Amino acid sequence: MKNKKTIINNIKIKEKLNPNLRKNKKNIFKNIFGICFIWFMIFIFTFYMDGETGMILVYFALFSAVLSYMTAFYARKRIKISTECDEYVKKDGQLILKLNVEKIGKIPLAFIDIIIDCNENLNISKKHYKLSLAFQQSESFEIKIDGIIGGNGKIYIKEVLSSGFFGIVSYDTEFPEFSKNIGIIPDIPEVSSSSTLFRTINDIVVTSDDEESDSPLAFSANIQAGYEHREYIEGDPLKRVNWKLSSKRNKLMVRLDEASSSVQPVVILNLSHKDIKNQEKNIQSSFALLSLFIKQGISCKIYLKSENNDIQCLNAESEESLNQILMTVLITPADNITDFDESIFFAEKSCAYIIFSAETLDNMMSSDFVRSNNKNIQFIVADENAVNNSESDSNLWRLDSDNKFRPV
Repeated sequence: MKNKKTIINNIKIKEKLNPNLRKNKKNIFKNIFGICFIWFMIFIFTFYMDGETGMILVYFALFSAVLSYMTAFYARKRIKISTECDEYVKKDGQLILKLNVEKIGKIPLAFIDIIIDCNENLNISKKHYKLSLAFQQSESFEIKIDGIIGGNGKIYIKEVLSSGFFGIVSYDTEFPEFSKNIGIIPDIPEVSSSSTLFRTINDIVVTSDDEESDSPLAFSANIQAGYEHREYIEGDPLKRVNWKLSSKRNKLMVRLDEASSSVQPVVILNLSHKDIKNQEKNIQSSFALLSLFIKQGISCKIYLKSENNDIQCLNAESEESLNQILMTVLITPADNITDFDESIFFAEKSCAYIIFSAETLDNMMSSDFVRSNNKNIQFIVADENAVNNSESDSNLWRLDSDNKFRPV
């Protein structure tokens, strides 16, 4: 008795963990009911209406059942599926997934059920497709997919079933696994250079810039390169003009080399999130500020994690490089990415650190490094509720509905 209860409980647990198991059980009961109903009607017809015709129906039903089973079983390994679609789509735009289903061999295949699914960033109006490859070698169709939330979307084939001609039985088929990451490009807002956040970071960078440029040595004591300058020549890019040094010398001075790492702000982009809407806002706020940096001639280093939690360091020096970084972020699945911790601060010495995150990073905010360098570290958090509930003394900001960075 106990063993029976244990078996029943185990079955219930498996059903909770695997919703497809419940669905398959329902399909089995439905098929059994249908078969029983057919045989009941044949029984009535044979013994109470026309025995000779009834026997013909019996043989026909048996033949149909065997044929349906054989065609469904044969089709399990005789289906080839290929797909084609773009990797990026704008938010509120539409993506077309082209799907081609081909049978291997010449034997007719009865019915094939293909179920397509996606994550919350995307929307598929029709997920279940049914087709037959009885008299044709292949069939193609297009699936319309809408990008609804900016970030990383995912589309995949959830299930492929083969059924016989009479739908009595169906089997899971062996099909090549298809899963594609789609970057949904959100609208990146424009933020003003007059914002308090930008002025705070810019003052830190300029101050560090002056400290490097006024040094008589080409290299500082910690072996980090400074700037070298010459007089401005017509045609030089204005973003290389050192305005403070120029005002001191009463003539335009242009930087010859790139800034050392110590005078470049470090941007830490934390892709881990609990809510995809917060993640979308995190991407919008981070690239809005980064775009402003590039327009103002401030290059920076961006740290982010890959799908496998490997830390990447990317240089944002131009609009083109920034767009490439945005595409990298959008195509990176963030389901298994973990939060950054304070160890990232020791990877790169910098005059300013800007940390973007969907939710507050309480452990990092309360770290000793942040407390001792609070002036040079800024946190920008997307989740308004998390920001309002935070008790941290760190420099905390959020991007409001008017696309302005507000201190908390």
